Amino acid sequence: MSLTVRVRRLTLASIVATLALVMAASPVFAETQLRHKGKTGTYQLNESSGAPVVTCNYDPDTEKLKSFDVQTPTVWSRPQLIYPGPGQTVGWKVIIQRKLPGHSWKTIYKGPEMMSTAWYDTSAYFDTQHLAPPLPADPPGVFPKFRVLDKLTWYKQTGPLAGLVKVRYDFYTESNGTEENNLAKCYSIFLH
Repeated sequence: MSLTVRVRRLTLASIVATLALVMAASPVFAETQLRHKGKTGTYQLNESSGAPVVTCNYDPDTEKLKSFDVQTPTVWSRPQLIYPGPGQTVGWKVIIQRKLPGHSWKTIYKGPEMMSTAWYDTSAYFDTQHLAPPLPADPPGVFPKFRVLDKLTWYKQTGPLAGLVKVRYDFYTESNGTEENNLAKCYSIFLH
């Protein structure tokens, strides 16, 4: 084997190893889009495995789930050439779902739709949502999972819906006031 071929293989192997190391050390950015309909602008949930944007809050005494804090998404209007005008009305609604073992996900709460104005170069402003919906009682010895969805909407200048996306958050922080853990879902009790 020639020296040139060995150097090329060594260089390629070094590049592949470096990329694998960088990718393994990087946080995973992952929300999952569940639905897309119509004409939408762009959005970003700002979520990563190293920095979840949903916090599941637990009572420090009972360690039972009591509320959710959901940080705001970043939402822009449709591109200016497609959507000229003074700005586009956009909406954000938080949906909470619960899953018992062996069952499918069931929506237990839909928050109000927050409305704001976005431009192609300036995102809409929303407040972080603190949600404390009444949670169903757990069957004895059963610990259901919870997840949070966002429904993002874009409206036409005349008012009707132009488009929407529904996305699921994939990373969560659980907090009991003194301890925090990052998880793939929230549970009805605090997991140590």
